[in-house]
Amino acid sequence: SSRTMMRDVLSSVRIGRTLDAKQLKNAVTTMTESVLRNPDAMLLLSQLRKKGEYNESHALDVSIYMITFGRFLELEPAQIEFLGYLGLLQDVGKLRLPRELLEKRGRLSAEEFELAKRHVDYSAEILRATPGLPHELPRAATLHHERHDGSGYPGKLRGSEIGRLGSIAAIVDTFDAMTLRRPHADPVQHLRHLCGNHR
Repeated sequence: SSRTMMRDVLSSVRIGRTLDAKQLKNAVTTMTESVLRNPDAMLLLSQLRKKGEYNESHALDVSIYMITFGRFLELEPAQIEFLGYLGLLQDVGKLRLPRELLEKRGRLSAEEFELAKRHVDYSAEILRATPGLPHELPRAATLHHERHDGSGYPGKLRGSEIGRLGSIAAIVDTFDAMTLRRPHADPVQHLRHLCGNHR
């Protein structure tokens, strides 16, 4: 049901519609409750499920991992649910990027990388335009490419400026991207092995 929901959400954004906050809440609540009941089952589902379109699969994987990370840290249920929203939606701005950029084989040029970085701002814009979502979500969606040494983007934030939830988002987003086959990069093999044996 979450995969179906994400297809609907992504299709709506592609044709210029706003997100459906009620539909998103139902999906996030369902995933959060599933992880709280049985985290291993949800992780196994994420690991074994055949990968579909990269953006859809990445969003679902990141949401599941972030919910599970929050549970491991014993965060409050409201914070765990927020992480579920964040995982699903922090990359939604990629749908405003040219398809040829998203599907390009090989490394991006410096100019293409600068264009790709705009997805963070686009995500925040889309989330701000969506009524019914947590009001902190647009800003939180700008944090998953920040790095503790200040080398990230868009704000070049450092350490505690990123915050705990932003740090979780950055760790999980990077981990999933490195272990999933992307158009411009193969998975990191030793991480795939680690992921498969120690989840």
